[in-house]
Amino acid sequence: THPIISKAGDLSVLLGWIKSEDWKADKGNFISKFVANTFVKKAHPLLEKTSNTFQKTIQNYIELTKTDNKDFTFVKKQSALLSKALVLELSLDSFIPEAHLKCLLELFHHAGILINLTDHLLDLDKDLEKNQYNPISENTKDTN
Repeated sequence: THPIISKAGDLSVLLGWIKSEDWKADKGNFISKFVANTFVKKAHPLLEKTSNTFQKTIQNYIELTKTDNKDFTFVKKQSALLSKALVLELSLDSFIPEAHLKCLLELFHHAGILINLTDHLLDLDKDLEKNQYNPISENTKDTN
């Protein structure tokens, strides 16, 4: 197999780690903590094999999942940055013509925003039911 396939697998584990940290921050129960602790053991050796820039992006995103940041523009931007960082990290192990890389980065920038919006849409009913903050509902409120 091509080395980029192995790296993509490693990055998938790191994305799972991010999700598990988010779940642990949201739920805080035994199962979510167990899953996050299991992922962190797998993730750290993989993270060390990535670029410093990617490591910082992952760490920043995990910190974001632990906060209750209500700046929707900032949160969407971080999701876009994470998506672009994945493409850049994969590009280090493959040849992608610069014009193609630029297009991929733009595509993944928007995909990151879409992923963030989708996550909030999927949580909308639950957040409304629990009277929790959800940027979709907040941004659709009538300001008059």
